[in-house]
Amino acid sequence: MIKDIKSLRELSTQELHNELAVLRKGSLDLRLGRSTNQLRDTSMFKKVKAQVARILTFLKERNDLV
Repeated sequence: MIKDIKSLRELSTQELHNELAVLRKGSLDLRLGRSTNQLRDTSMFKKVKAQVARILTFLKERNDLV
């Protein structure tokens, strides 16, 4: 789920959009896990949020933000 910056830069625009969708779904799963007290690693919130921001930045650089 979490990839480094170099591997993200190598992805195509469509792959970045797909990765963004996966991360947003993962974010929802984290929120649901927290609300049901099943979440153990709360640091994942920060990691997922940062990864989403990176992907949005790459898409904006390419002028492909939809």
